Amino acid sequence: RIVHRFGFDSKLKRMSCVIADDKLKLKLVAKGAPEKLKEFFNADTVPEDYDKVSMAHMAKGRRVLALGTKALPQDVTIGKVKTLKRSDLESNLTFCGFIVLTCPLKTDTTPVISELTSSGHRCVMITGDAVLTAAEVARKVGIIQVEAENTLELVKDGKEWRAMSSSTPSHTFKHEPDNIQFLPSLVKKGYQLCVSGDALVSLLSSSGSSLLSAPSLKLLKAVVPHVTVFARHAPKQKEAVIAALNAGGKFTMMCGDGTNDVGALKQAHVGISLISVPEVESKTRNAMNAVDLLKRIEKLERKLVKAKAKKDGDKEAEITKQINKLRKKSRKLKAGEGGFREQIKKLKEAEEALDNVHLGDASVASPFTYRGTSISCCKMIALQGRCTLVTMLQIYKILGVNCLVTAITLSRLTIVGVKQGDTQLTALGLIVAGLFFFVSVSKPLQTLSTTRPPSSILCLPALASIITQFCIHLTFMTFTVTASLPFLDPLDASTIPDAAFNPTPLNSAVYLLSVCITVNTFACNYVGTPFTESLRDNKLLSKAILGLFVVMGVCVTETFLPINQLLQLDPFPEWEDRFVNATRAGDMSAEELGEEGELGPVLELVKTLGFKGFLGAVMVADTICVNLIERSIFRKLLGGD
Repeated sequence: RIVHRFGFDSKLKRMSCVIADDKLKLKLVAKGAPEKLKEFFNADTVPEDYDKVSMAHMAKGRRVLALGTKALPQDVTIGKVKTLKRSDLESNLTFCGFIVLTCPLKTDTTPVISELTSSGHRCVMITGDAVLTAAEVARKVGIIQVEAENTLELVKDGKEWRAMSSSTPSHTFKHEPDNIQFLPSLVKKGYQLCVSGDALVSLLSSSGSSLLSAPSLKLLKAVVPHVTVFARHAPKQKEAVIAALNAGGKFTMMCGDGTNDVGALKQAHVGISLISVPEVESKTRNAMNAVDLLKRIEKLERKLVKAKAKKDGDKEAEITKQINKLRKKSRKLKAGEGGFREQIKKLKEAEEALDNVHLGDASVASPFTYRGTSISCCKMIALQGRCTLVTMLQIYKILGVNCLVTAITLSRLTIVGVKQGDTQLTALGLIVAGLFFFVSVSKPLQTLSTTRPPSSILCLPALASIITQFCIHLTFMTFTVTASLPFLDPLDASTIPDAAFNPTPLNSAVYLLSVCITVNTFACNYVGTPFTESLRDNKLLSKAILGLFVVMGVCVTETFLPINQLLQLDPFPEWEDRFVNATRAGDMSAEELGEEGELGPVLELVKTLGFKGFLGAVMVADTICVNLIERSIFRKLLGGD
């Protein structure tokens, strides 16, 4: 039984227990990092190849723990043990051997890191494992993309960068603290750098300050951005690495699953706590592997049926051999028991087990907690974050353009005493609300793009886009008002303030163009790929926009008059109606009806196309111009397609 326990200390990198047998004889047992525990062993018990064996296993990505024991003197009783110092007990140990642990990689770790890297994110590893172990694991998952001979480790108290492969001793570079620029040159030559916690402390020994002090951070931010693997790091050292990256202008996301990660999770801009439960992880991993095997077997069985139909004996034999091989693996995993349904049931049970796990210190410290064991949450947050940022950017752009257009439209109508009807404003409000809802439910894409969204809503391309769209809309709105004014009845009583609303050609034309501008604003400012689903894939928004264009076309052509009447639209005038209004106003006599005088270019178009034709042409031109300029210029600047 355990009598006393000296818990694991990240600085000491070891732990030990005092145990008692049935005869109450006391013995101390210890485990820890091989390089740390070696100094506590009796030299006579340490084999000559101690370092060689431990490093060989570490170089294969395995975790290695050294084991030691010591029989305590008979005068040391259970009560006395608790009063003795740890350093007195943990000395002159007998080396017992190594525990070598292999931790299988999660199936989605490598694909997630590959996608994060290819999309422009830099992935680094910060761990408490040995440098060799961490470097090999990083190489397997794609964080380190060079071989061991091109992977440099900072050694000799931070004075030298040396290749991890003993076969290339020539790959050694002297660290130059006064010339940190040589680090980028090493990276450009194809080397990747690894630093242990002790080496990091050695680098800062000249400053004589704490890890998180201003002088230390100044030194760290010159080194840390060029390092790929940080190994044997204590909690404070992990925190210092993240703080240095932040001080260097980087935006950091970190995920961790233990108390040792609390400080770093707090320092990171985005901290993600993973709930680590080994039993649940094993159950989930086995179920996912079983499902994958069953899918592969089912796919091969379909190919086998086709091969039999074609009477291709060679292919049939090859496929049968592959199926038998996979079935043999499935029997080991017990994947065939119950088929897909049973494996899916096991996955659900594992998810439910995670839901019942109590949150630890890491979950309290970090803003995000992922009830899972996969780093895919990093990709999910990046996807969701980009989608949210892009959605908010396009919403602000839509609001900005619509507010400017609405303000200038109402001002122009108020000058001539024309109002908009309650039904018109209600309909326009419902259209805007519906389109905003359809924009907000757009889903993020499942793959990260190398293109990054703007970092700020008030960026120059966004502001320039808003101003350009407003100028285009203002131009066509001015054309419409100019074309409609001659058809306005100057004796219309509704132009008097506080008078009841009465539809006019000016009101109707401006209202339809306002609806068109609103729809165009949503259509051209919708970003879509590569951050969210495209406009075509957003079925609700695309169908709503298409439907609104159809309704506007029906209203302009007066194909179905009940819609015009419902929206309080006045029948669109003919060219001759302007003379009638001019005569009623006393601007023209009966003799002058046949002499129209000089017309501006806008009225010439109205005369040529007719009022309905002119209004339709203006709406089409506004749609083409704003979409063409937005998609060909500003969309590229803002990161969309």
